[in-house]
Amino acid sequence: MESATQLVLDELKAVGFAVLAMPLQVAGAELEFEAAAIGTGVSHDLVVVATAATAHRRLVRLTEGLSRALDHAKSTRPVTVIYIGDPPVLATQDQLERNARLLLVGIDSLDAVEIRRAISVLMPLTLPAEQADGKEPIAEVLKALGSTTTVEHLNLVRAAQDGTDAVRDALQAYIDDVFDGDEDELSTQ
Repeated sequence: MESATQLVLDELKAVGFAVLAMPLQVAGAELEFEAAAIGTGVSHDLVVVATAATAHRRLVRLTEGLSRALDHAKSTRPVTVIYIGDPPVLATQDQLERNARLLLVGIDSLDAVEIRRAISVLMPLTLPAEQADGKEPIAEVLKALGSTTTVEHLNLVRAAQDGTDAVRDALQAYIDDVFDGDEDELSTQ
């Protein structure tokens, strides 16, 4: 069976993270975590993986050292610590969270689904292609307008199919037409 660390790395690699060699070298400092990965696509996180095999005190020092090294290198990468095992005591969690986001992966359920759930904030968000109920938004607007639909409404709805710029242009044309028609009234007053 694969190790928990390898399962986490597999999930990260599946969404575009690149695994880094250990020891992690940042601004001249060598830091020995269980593993590390760096976001290459949507996520820019530097992710380090730790387990209960690393003493909590040492993990806090490593995380602080990593944070200082990244500051020294003027890096703006967010750091995430994925801790695999029984959660550390709250005081240790607080110390870790001063320098990194902390994600806890329990050892009770080490399957891909549970790991994905625990580290979901690192995963890209996938949105459905269309609304969940499958209704066409433009048809819903026309339905809501009902018998009050005017030619101007229809022009704006047609423009909506071409995007926000088209709607803005259609609305501007409508406003210009209204003011062009009132120009004679405005100039005689």
